[in-house]
Amino acid sequence: MDVKLIEGLMEAIAPLIKEHVEAKIAPLNARIVELEKGGIRYLGVFQRAIDYRRGSVVTDAGSAWVALTDNPQNTPGHSSDWQLMVKAGKDAK
Repeated sequence: MDVKLIEGLMEAIAPLIKEHVEAKIAPLNARIVELEKGGIRYLGVFQRAIDYRRGSVVTDAGSAWVALTDNPQNTPGHSSDWQLMVKAGKDAK
């Protein structure tokens, strides 16, 4: 194949490739921005009636817990839906 022909084809498709890649990356960049805005979402003392989302932080029995799934089914410490974040300390008496 002619080198000039290959260079011409590459030059012609380069903008199409760039457009395709940018279209794929834009939603990912938007998602990263949203995730970085979040920080810790402390929602107070655990309550069964609240629908927690993954990443929610609650306290229960003096410990802090992070939800690992959306809408965990059990109380913190009784399932793999929650991860211990801060263990209850000893009373300062």
